[in-house]
Formats: sequence, C-alpha cells, structure tokens
Amino acid sequence: ERMPISARNRFGGTYKYDGKWEMLDQCIVTGKLLDATSDFFTSYDRFQVWSPDFLLEKDPEDLGLRPRRTYTGYRY
Repeated sequence: ERMPISARNRFGGTYKYDGKWEMLDQCIVTGKLLDATSDFFTSYDRFQVWSPDFLLEKDPEDLGLRPRRTYTGYRY
C-alpha cells in the first residue's frame, strides 16, 4: 500500500499555513528508477521530506515549529 509522503515526515508537510502543515511538492521519477532489478533504484515508499532542525524555527503564533523562510515580504 502506498503511504503518502506526509505520513512519513515528522511534521506532515513542506509548508505551514494557518497552523496546519501542507504539501505542494512532488517527486517525479522515471519508470527505470522504480525497477528493483536495476543497480540504482527507488520505490514509492522510499521518499520522504527532508526536514533537518536548521531548516525549522519556532512558530510564535502556533505552538510548534515552522519552516525557516528564505524571504518574508520585502526582506530576503
């Protein structure tokens, strides 16, 4: 059974809006990469969102963490 990527991520998504984690990102691979008989392959259940601590910050509006932003408004 295929498990959504968000179910394996410790935060459940790639961005946070209104206190809720969501995901817009996609993983696109060729059929050859899904062939387990190849030397180099992956599978549907091997994908996950990479979320190391340095990419996260405290969320003062909603308890917990949120992704660290690259830019906010006019500030980069």
